[in-house]
Amino acid sequence: MENTKLSTESDIEMEMEIEKMIREMEMKDYGDGENEDYDEDYENFIKKKNPTVNECLDELKKIEKWNLKNVSYENMRKNKINKLVGYVLLELNIKKVDKAWSKSQYYINKELENIFQKGKYVNSRRDFMKGKILEAPIIEYKNGIIEVINGRNRMANMRDLGYEIVPVFCEEGKLNEILNAFC
Repeated sequence: MENTKLSTESDIEMEMEIEKMIREMEMKDYGDGENEDYDEDYENFIKKKNPTVNECLDELKKIEKWNLKNVSYENMRKNKINKLVGYVLLELNIKKVDKAWSKSQYYINKELENIFQKGKYVNSRRDFMKGKILEAPIIEYKNGIIEVINGRNRMANMRDLGYEIVPVFCEEGKLNEILNAFC
């Protein structure tokens, strides 16, 4: 797929602002002074090939201390630039989206029972809580089912963190159908 061209001055400004935010995040440490011990624990956690649900839940409790989730959420809402041609950013009701997504074979339930890569979910939460998430999930809608093409862990984390509205990129051709079903 080819990248979209930045056609307006505001698109260029938005991309420059996003790049600036990324550089700033790479230079900052969002921890609370206890990161050195925690990072060692986290390194041990991510080395596990298939952590148990309880190990994931324990790790998620440690991650909560950063609590910069609103930074990630706002980044996703503001970042209208996407690499896919023909996709637009929408804000949808997460409960309605979750219900349609639950019909997908790739759904991540709240108990993490059906997720093979539990560590990816935890890592996504870690990035979310540190304010490092920039891109909204990408979805496709067909026959009453939502498939999350990119960002399943981000989507599940927003649901599990209690957000009511989820920013997503969706196919422009299905805009009206999606708005009618999920707003």
